[in-house]
Amino acid sequence: RGKPIKGAAAQCRPMTDMNLRAYRKPLAQAHDPNLGEEMIFLVGMPRSGSTLVEQILFAHPQVDSAGEVSVLHHLLDAECQRRGAEIRDWARHAQGDDWQRLGETYLEQMTDYRDQGMRLTDKGMEKWQYLGVVRAMLPGARFVHTRRRPLETCLSCFKQDFESGQWYCYDIAELAQAWYDQH
Repeated sequence: RGKPIKGAAAQCRPMTDMNLRAYRKPLAQAHDPNLGEEMIFLVGMPRSGSTLVEQILFAHPQVDSAGEVSVLHHLLDAECQRRGAEIRDWARHAQGDDWQRLGETYLEQMTDYRDQGMRLTDKGMEKWQYLGVVRAMLPGARFVHTRRRPLETCLSCFKQDFESGQWYCYDIAELAQAWYDQH
């Protein structure tokens, strides 16, 4: 079982607060309002039912599943490096051309995961923190936020031995704070 990181959920609270401040005013958007209409983003806490929802969507003959890929994270990380600033610092200054470029680049990088003409799910439990920028770069995308009751979600997370990335799940107080911050 992973080792608890004391104060890990305290990392989630500042991130939530920074995102709320950064995206308080609407961001500019990609010029094409339909850009990303083939994308379905699944977000939520681990153990909240996102895998089940993804499987239900994937059962539809016009939906492919990319699973939990890191294309979005790598794309945004590269843009942060290019600009020399964190997302929350440059997103509010980005223009429609910037969002169009990022949206087109993302879709191009996702072509290996779907057949032409199909919708595609992109699932990731950390993607909730990027919803503001995803909406700006892919205004046609759809979003599904999976939720379960707090007790069931947190207990299931606490019992799960995650390989990595779910640092707040190993201490029940940290987990409760993380759930609250993400909802």
